[in-house]
Parts: sequence; C-alpha cells; structure tokens
Amino acid sequence: MKISLGIRAAKIQVMSLMIAWDRFKRRRGGQRNGLTAFAACLLVLAAGSTPLPAQQATDAPLKKVSLLLDWYPQAEQGGYYYALVNGLYKKAGLDVDIIPISPNVVGSAQLAVGRVQFGLSTSGDVLTARARGLPLVAVMAAMQHDPKGVIVHDESSIHSFADLDGHALAVAPGSAWFKYIVQKYHLSHIQENRLTLNNAYFLHDPNYSQECYVTAEPYFIEKSGEKVRTLLVKDTGFDDYRVVATSDSFLANNKDVVKAFVTATIAGWQGYFKDPAATDAEIKKRNPEMTQGQMDYTFKVLMDDHFIDGDASRGEAIGQINMARVKDQYQILRSLNVLPDDFDYTKAFDTDFCAPETATRP
Repeated sequence: MKISLGIRAAKIQVMSLMIAWDRFKRRRGGQRNGLTAFAACLLVLAAGSTPLPAQQATDAPLKKVSLLLDWYPQAEQGGYYYALVNGLYKKAGLDVDIIPISPNVVGSAQLAVGRVQFGLSTSGDVLTARARGLPLVAVMAAMQHDPKGVIVHDESSIHSFADLDGHALAVAPGSAWFKYIVQKYHLSHIQENRLTLNNAYFLHDPNYSQECYVTAEPYFIEKSGEKVRTLLVKDTGFDDYRVVATSDSFLANNKDVVKAFVTATIAGWQGYFKDPAATDAEIKKRNPEMTQGQMDYTFKVLMDDHFIDGDASRGEAIGQINMARVKDQYQILRSLNVLPDDFDYTKAFDTDFCAPETATRP
C-alpha cells in the first residue's frame, strides 16, 4: 500500500512537472540542456527513490575542454571522434569540443594563451615552440611516427633521399626535416620550391616531387590516373612523433583532466581500429567533402604501417613517448641550429599519463 501511494505521488509530481515544462517551452522555444535536466527529473521521480551514488556521479557537471586539430576532420583523427561518438570522453567526465584548424590559425599560440586546452602538433614543433618561449608540453603521442614523406612519379629516377640531389622538391617553408636531409645526404644541388596545396603541379610535370602525407596525397593523385611512389621521412632518422600538447598552466592545474583525456583517447583509438563505421559517419558529417574511399585508404595505411601504435617489439604503443628518442630529435634540431645548446628538452614532454599496459592495439 505504501509503495502504491509513493508511486501515485511520484506520478502526480511528474504530471505537474510536465505542465510546467510545457509552459516553459512555449516561452523559451525549447532548449536541449533544459530537456536533459527535465528527463533526469522524470527518471528520479518515477523511481520514487533518491538517486544512487553512481547516478549522482553521472549527473555531475562535465569538465569542458577543447581539442584543436591539425587539419579538417579525417580518418587520421579517428580515435578522438570515436571517443566522442561512443561517449568515452563523457564517461571520463569530459565535455570535449573537437575543433578543426583553419589554415591561418597558429595552433601553438591558441594553446599557449588558453583558448584551447589540447592541440595536435609534432614533437619537433613543440620543442621549437617551447624554445621560443611558448609554454607548451606534449602529454601523449598522437602517432608513433609522422606519416610525412616525399612523393615522386613512379617512373622517376628518385629512389632514395640521396637521389634528390640535382632535383627540385616542393616543401613547406622552414621545414626542419628538409634541412636535415640536405645536411645528411649532402644535397648541394637540390632546388627547394614552395609547397602548395594543389596537386596540379605534380600531375602536369613528370619531374615534379613534393612533400606529402602518405595517408592522403597518394590516394588523390592515383585517383587521377598517375602512379606514384613515396619515401618516408622517418626512415632518414628524422623521426617526429605527432603529439597531443597542452599548456604548462593547464597541466599544472588539471592533471586529473589530462589523465582522463589521454586515457579516453587511447581507448578511442583502440575502438576505432575495431569498428570505424560510426566514427567515419561522424567525420563525413563534419567534413562533407570527405569520402568513404579516402577514409578507407587512410585507415588501411594507418593500420598496415602502424603509424598510431608503432612497433610493439620496440616498446612502442598508442600514446607512448620514448624520451630517448626525443633526446635524439633534440640533438638533431640542435645540430641544425633550430634549438639552443642550453635548452632543456625534457620540460617539453610529460610521459606520466600513458600506462603501457593500456596502450596496445587490439
């Protein structure tokens, strides 16, 4: 009898709330956050009991953070979108806003001033930014190896980086890796051209070679009917990590948030490797120019060449940063006069957030 009365009372309260909500909607036009709160009230009242601790934890406010990408939505960012679509960030207590970067936006500056809390970069860029006074720190590897390379025509006489001598190469201005290969392979007769975002130059000139990402440009160029080959920059010894970075101040005051983000992101990549379908749909929704063919190509390259998870036999795994490898990169950049001799490269990385046992690919 007491239970029936309790349920009846709860129903009366629910009906009252529904009437009040209907009036509120007519005045305010309906709001998503208000509807969420209202639905939570209905669940509590219908149960006729006080929420359990687990329910209270679910209702706790999420920590809002933003992740600034290094390009438009694409499969190379699949782990982050998987974590978002499948609620992994939410379960970790985070409300993550994933923001594509515009060509005229400097990501390191956005991080440094706190406009975003996380951003995608490279280990080399974090080192150089910090050397210039920007308080950035990498907290996980977004990719174990940068898929940056050089793309040449299939019939080209270029089969190694040493073969580039006497040829022209289009690269992004100021690229440290280009300075490195010029020094390492004694490329005294190489012509440096400015890289554009247009593949037309490559398609119309059989002698044209350019910087590329092996996860993207080969797909587009071969779709146009041109056979190509690629050389990976990492094979020269200039082996960048792609990283997730944050600012010193955010890290110092939000270590639990950083840990939650890193852990959920690693789980996101593990999930994406298992089943990318729903994530691919979200990426295409956010980037209508993206095609399933392009994403399938990128996914295969990421998987086959282990750009995300690396070589397990060398201790590489999703998110892991090896400080011995970072030291090698620091020494390379110092030899190129990109970094000063007295620069403390260790402050640009925090490796405490990636547990090796949780970072393996399924």
